[in-house]
Amino acid sequence: MSNPDPTDEDVQVLDDSSAAGLLLDPEYRRHLVPFLGQERSIGQAAALLGERVERTAHRVHRLVSCGVLTKVREERRKGRPVTIYRAAAEIRAPLAHLPMSDITRLFDALDTSGRESFLAALSQLAIRYGVLDWAIRLHRGEDGSQRFDVTSSITEARDLRDDRAPAIVFNWIPAGLDDAAAKKLQRAMLTLVADLPISQSAPTHLAGFFLTPLDAGNRS
Repeated sequence: MSNPDPTDEDVQVLDDSSAAGLLLDPEYRRHLVPFLGQERSIGQAAALLGERVERTAHRVHRLVSCGVLTKVREERRKGRPVTIYRAAAEIRAPLAHLPMSDITRLFDALDTSGRESFLAALSQLAIRYGVLDWAIRLHRGEDGSQRFDVTSSITEARDLRDDRAPAIVFNWIPAGLDDAAAKKLQRAMLTLVADLPISQSAPTHLAGFFLTPLDAGNRS
């Protein structure tokens, strides 16, 4: 374990794959959060997490054994002394220390919250947005390939840009782009993201942006 530079004194960089893997586990992340930049006993952490001390203790001991959590000191109290633990305020794990399966799991974890919120909103508000009037469509594209998608009207393949269509977009596009076109698209997407009015307190819409080369492992 090391710090990235002397100015980042409360940042820990994990150089062990097993320790880095713990950050991908939702349960271990949940048990680590009470200690981020804070000194706490197992009992205090358990109270914050709303669970039995024994359950918290099991996770804490695993985090300590992997070097993610540190024993700071012992406080003398009535009966047995109480151990105080602390983690760095920020913990980083380079992807280089993770196997491919864990890297995939990482991006899935980062995407899950937004994806689940999107699908829940799309399903629960279907009537309000008119999605129940939409139709599943199985057809052949102009290139003869099979297409399975959704159209906003049963009687016509209406363009989503039509004013009668709800403000919804959900498409995965197998695009044929060279490097210059891909960078142009990336910059356009990032510009659009930067221009969006972000609201954590009262969001009205959820937008997601994704782009990746499919042959990343084979590019020179």
